[in-house]
Amino acid sequence: MAGCDVFVLPSAPAESGDQDGLPVVLLEAMAAGCAIVASSLPGVAAALSKLLRDLELRAKLGGAAAEAADDYSIQAVGDQYIDLLRSLAQVSR
Repeated sequence: MAGCDVFVLPSAPAESGDQDGLPVVLLEAMAAGCAIVASSLPGVAAALSKLLRDLELRAKLGGAAAEAADDYSIQAVGDQYIDLLRSLAQVSR
C-alpha cells in the first residue's frame, strides 16, 4: 500500500443488514497515507475518478488519513485503555 495514492474498499451490506465497522485494511491504507474511497454507494466511481485526476486532493486526503490512523495505533489505543482503567480504579475507591 505504501506505493499507492488511492485505496478503494468496496463494501456491501450482508443480507442481515450488518455492515463493516472500521476494517483493519482501511486503517492500514490510512496509515500508509493513501486517499480513501470506501462505500457501497454509486458515488464511489465518481469519487475515484476525481481522486485519480486530482493529485493535490489525493495528497491532502492521504495526509489527513495518515493523521487519523494515528488515533488507532497500538500506542494510542493502549493509552486510552490505561486512562479508562485509571478512571475506573478511582471510581471504585
